Amino acid sequence: MRPLPPAHLRSRRGYRSHLRRRPNLLPPPGPRPLSAHWTLPRPAPPRGGKRPALPRPLPRPLRFARGGAAVTRVPPHTRWRPALPPLPSGRGHSQDGAAPLLLGLRRPAAAALPARVRSAGRTVTKMEAEGARAPPPFWAGGPAPGQAYSHGTAAGLPLTQTTTPMVTGTSVLGVRFEGGVMLAADMMGSYGSLARFRNISRLLRVNDSTVLGASGDYADFQYLAQIIDQMVIDEELLGDGHSYSPKAIHSWLTRVMYNRRSKINPLWNTVVIGGYYNGESFLGYVDMLGVAYEAPTLATGYGAFLAQPLMREVLEKKPTLTKEEARSLIERCMKILYYRDARSFNRYEIAIATEKGVEVEGPLTLEANWDIANLVSGFE
Repeated sequence: MRPLPPAHLRSRRGYRSHLRRRPNLLPPPGPRPLSAHWTLPRPAPPRGGKRPALPRPLPRPLRFARGGAAVTRVPPHTRWRPALPPLPSGRGHSQDGAAPLLLGLRRPAAAALPARVRSAGRTVTKMEAEGARAPPPFWAGGPAPGQAYSHGTAAGLPLTQTTTPMVTGTSVLGVRFEGGVMLAADMMGSYGSLARFRNISRLLRVNDSTVLGASGDYADFQYLAQIIDQMVIDEELLGDGHSYSPKAIHSWLTRVMYNRRSKINPLWNTVVIGGYYNGESFLGYVDMLGVAYEAPTLATGYGAFLAQPLMREVLEKKPTLTKEEARSLIERCMKILYYRDARSFNRYEIAIATEKGVEVEGPLTLEANWDIANLVSGFE
């Protein structure tokens, strides 16, 4: 006995509501197809015989009218793929738009090409393999549309850049006095919070008129020192009587720092340049972004918060200092930094640039008094 349908389908109203609850049973929305199948031409019957049986019609694409052009779509339920001739220009429609656009039909397997082909040591794109003209690169030596590109990567070498400083140095102080400039920096190289190296020099004598000191990453400072030393050697080999002035080194450093910053690979340093040239004292500042200025007193690192206010206070009372007053002020600021800055050290160097030349003194040792430490509470 044939089973009865479910109760909700026994009436016409229930069957309609059933269709509404199951929208996949409803006819698809959109334009109604012109013909669901292309019928095969019926062959003429032979004389005195029966008409032969027609073969089973193959599923054909659905034809829609879209924008005045015929569009053909293959039904998703079929796997039939007709053998199509190669399309003009490798596209789905002719240039004049007369042939229909075929969506979902595969091209012959012989015409399929990989997206990129290796040829003669370089990558050939699919457009080049098919004979089409590849688009030009965005800039000289840069990538073309659709190609990968890595900024700052040399051929066959990994991308290397300073993202976090490793061994660092803290404050550098600079004071301009009558007849010269004085710079000071301690000799501590900190590996994070570890006092790893205690005898490294962060002052560089460039020539007889220029000296510089750097805080920040010590490896980047060594890299700068190598370049500057080679520049000075090349300049002396010319034998024309000229040498780099403090302003020239300061200007060159601003370009170097800004150039490396623009490549997203900065030199992680803050540099203080001092010198005495043509009867003028010079004291300049350059940071890792290329920001540069000149001032009578300068300090980097933690010294910008602790030592700079003290030096400015002294210069406000007496704008022109003697060499002895400048040295006394530098020693006082270095002692305060040793007390307050956890990355500082009591061993330091002093560089003095005058008309007689550049002299670097050190290592010197600060005489500190820690008797007051017993009065400090709250940090046990």
